[in-house]
Amino acid sequence: GKSLVAVSHDKSVMAWSVDTGKSLWKATVHTGSVFGLGVDPKGKFVVTASEDKSLRVLNLSNGQEIGSATAHTAAIYCLAIDPTGRWVATGSADTTVRLWDLAKPSAPKLVQTFRGHTLGVFAVAFDPKGRWLASGGRDGTTRLWKLTGGAGPSLSYTTASVTSLAFQRQSNQMAVGSSDGSIALFDLAGTSPVAGKVLKQSKGGAIYSLAFHPNK
Repeated sequence: GKSLVAVSHDKSVMAWSVDTGKSLWKATVHTGSVFGLGVDPKGKFVVTASEDKSLRVLNLSNGQEIGSATAHTAAIYCLAIDPTGRWVATGSADTTVRLWDLAKPSAPKLVQTFRGHTLGVFAVAFDPKGRWLASGGRDGTTRLWKLTGGAGPSLSYTTASVTSLAFQRQSNQMAVGSSDGSIALFDLAGTSPVAGKVLKQSKGGAIYSLAFHPNK
């Protein structure tokens, strides 16, 4: 059946049945708050990341730990899994973005370490078309990285922390949310990103999560 998974400040990872609402399992595999979560599109495993610097892979059906890695040298603030379920990205207080190969979930393999942010990384997201991995951080920049290695463009529209990122599946748009309450839209169709509309909340609260409608 369908499952809903959540991670918590209390160091736990939890899953429920969407059909019945009953708890399926609860796992406490981290020693610090859990900030990152990704679900395998094929429904076999979940990936979590924590302030304890570790990456964990759990069996989706029962919560048992399959694999793990000491992923960073400081707290991990964010995690994203790509549409194929093979690649996982993590962003950390150590200012790096790291790309992991989960072809073998029991042994996450570090394949790239991206350096460029000057402060902690708060958000990561994969381009659904496979061109880019995006990251945003406390230094106010959004950076695009080539999955094959190397840096792409660096984008900046605010001096506030970048706290969330999202790609539109049907177009070439990327949304960037900030701690100052603003959201910027970038067009990634060409060789250089083009800034579009900048939306602003009236109260200026931080934007912690963004999502596009899947079909529009």
